[in-house]
Amino acid sequence: MGWRMTAFFIFGGPFCIVFVSVGTRFWWMGVCFVIAGVANGIGLVARQAATPAVAMSGRLTLEPGHSVRDGLGSWATRGRRWAHGRCLCSWSRRFATGMVVVVGMAGLVPAGAESAVWRVDPVPAPAPSGDCTFRSAARVPGHATVWVVGSCEGGVPSRQIVSERRRANGSWEAIPVPSPNGVLLLSVAAVSGRDVWAVGYGGSPTGEVGLVAHWDGTAWAQVPSPDVGLGTAHRTYLSGVAVASPTSVWAVGWHTGGRNRQRTLVEHWNGSAWTVAPTPNANGLDNSLSAVVTVPSTGSVWAFGVHATPTGGSRQLILHRGRYGWRVARRQPFVPSSGLDGGAVVPGASGGVWAVGGAHGDFLAERHSASGWRVVPSPSRRGSNVLTSAAAIPGTSHLWAVGNLSTGRRVVIMRWTGDSWRITPSPFPGGCPGLADVTAISRTNAWAVGFGSGCGSSVGPLAEHYH
Repeated sequence: MGWRMTAFFIFGGPFCIVFVSVGTRFWWMGVCFVIAGVANGIGLVARQAATPAVAMSGRLTLEPGHSVRDGLGSWATRGRRWAHGRCLCSWSRRFATGMVVVVGMAGLVPAGAESAVWRVDPVPAPAPSGDCTFRSAARVPGHATVWVVGSCEGGVPSRQIVSERRRANGSWEAIPVPSPNGVLLLSVAAVSGRDVWAVGYGGSPTGEVGLVAHWDGTAWAQVPSPDVGLGTAHRTYLSGVAVASPTSVWAVGWHTGGRNRQRTLVEHWNGSAWTVAPTPNANGLDNSLSAVVTVPSTGSVWAFGVHATPTGGSRQLILHRGRYGWRVARRQPFVPSSGLDGGAVVPGASGGVWAVGGAHGDFLAERHSASGWRVVPSPSRRGSNVLTSAAAIPGTSHLWAVGNLSTGRRVVIMRWTGDSWRITPSPFPGGCPGLADVTAISRTNAWAVGFGSGCGSSVGPLAEHYH
């Protein structure tokens, strides 16, 4: 991502006053001194000549996608001349005699990033009664449409599936999902506007079974999926879904084994049916998966979760599907009392695969590279805190992460800016809110969903919009 900066300058002898506008909201004023005593202008040059800087009447703007060259004497106007307050010299000839020192140019922010803010978006009640929660959100590739799924409990029937679609024109639309009573949808992912998948679980005469629903552009319909629950508990949970293509969709979760232990579960859609993919476990204790991500054009798939330890604690679990099937990922960092709840893939050399969750009651963010997984420092807060989801920001090397703070019972939204995590101001809807998922449509358009109110009172769906 480049930077956008606008400079205005007034000259008086060997001195000049510089007013710099960074983006659209912040101004900086400084004083520059021409070392050689000869200067009639100041210039900025982009490293990429494909879209050069535009200079007019003493005002020069560096367009997005290009970076400012720091360093003394590295700015030039490439020999352009202006009159009546414009540059009267050719820097290509006089650059050797005029170097400029500008104080305080640090702290540039991505172009346009400061122009958008998070706001609560009013959402119509998805059901006439009951406490309703949004649990997952997904963008439709190539569109501004967003799907959200969740559940309402305590109404009639006692538990209902929630499915809402927000169109590009800003309107919300509740769309029913046919299902038996006692069903939850926990995750949603979209291939296109006519190909959307959602997964969860629901009750059955024998226990609880996984649920898969599909949107074909007209209506939701349940799609048969394997029931692999064993033991007296007989449970099959699907908690995460990700799409690689119309004929390759992955769902993850867990099922009970013969001794009622939780075992990892991965199911795959090949375009015609769902089948179980054999997966390993970290040990013979409880192992479960919460989220899954696919790496475009590689066939690589990552799944994240948690497993129990012999001492009664927990530890993060990462599975990877490569050339030889599913394996427990090697070179994972040793993070006691940890678990992973979400993940994201940031394309490009400066991107990578990310996983987020919690450890020791604080936020946990990890990044994968050629050397393996490593923990990336994130802002620390007191209390029992966790990051629940992450999403890449299209067209950038950045990503969003959302989570919850136990202290003050507040939500948190963080942004990876390419070199560090920073907490982004977000609205506080009151009560005891929580954020479960985040999705990004563009650099200045993103959604975070969860629930609002609470604290012993009724619970309603919460949607926060970054725009």
